[in-house]
Amino acid sequence: MEYWFGPHVDLNNIRSNPDQSECSNWRYAIEIPFKNRPEDGPTAIVILKNPSQAGKLVNSRVKSEAIELKCPLNGQYPEQMYSFVKDVKFMEQLKDRGFNNTASVTLVSRRPFYEGKSNHGIYRYFREEYSIYGDIYRPTGQGKDDEFISLMGQYSFQWNDLNEKSNFYIIEI
Repeated sequence: MEYWFGPHVDLNNIRSNPDQSECSNWRYAIEIPFKNRPEDGPTAIVILKNPSQAGKLVNSRVKSEAIELKCPLNGQYPEQMYSFVKDVKFMEQLKDRGFNNTASVTLVSRRPFYEGKSNHGIYRYFREEYSIYGDIYRPTGQGKDDEFISLMGQYSFQWNDLNEKSNFYIIEI
């Protein structure tokens, strides 16, 4: 079986069925730690609701789902927003290659991602229109105005409050 993880994942310390106190309501889960983080730092817990269905053939296709999780910790707001668009494009590509369901989930703890004085360029998608679509150009740096991501669909979303400091959105592709 092939797994796809970014370079930020500590592949040597992935655990199946982590401590039941962390995910006691689920039959199967995977804990995914990140590189260069303290031992008690953040990890992702991926919960498989029905692992017996994973990899099963449905209408001659393998049933599969993918979720891209994003939680930016540094500034670089326009570049991070561009990275959010890249995530949606990646989920489009997986869907096009046979995945049944794909989604992009983004959690932010900084207000400039969802509100601010400037609502032009890439900001308008995340602060005003709450929808990403078409050709979205790299907002800064080398390749600005030349490099772009072309989305096949239009994906509307809503910023949701998680707590006093964090907001998130979910885009299903």
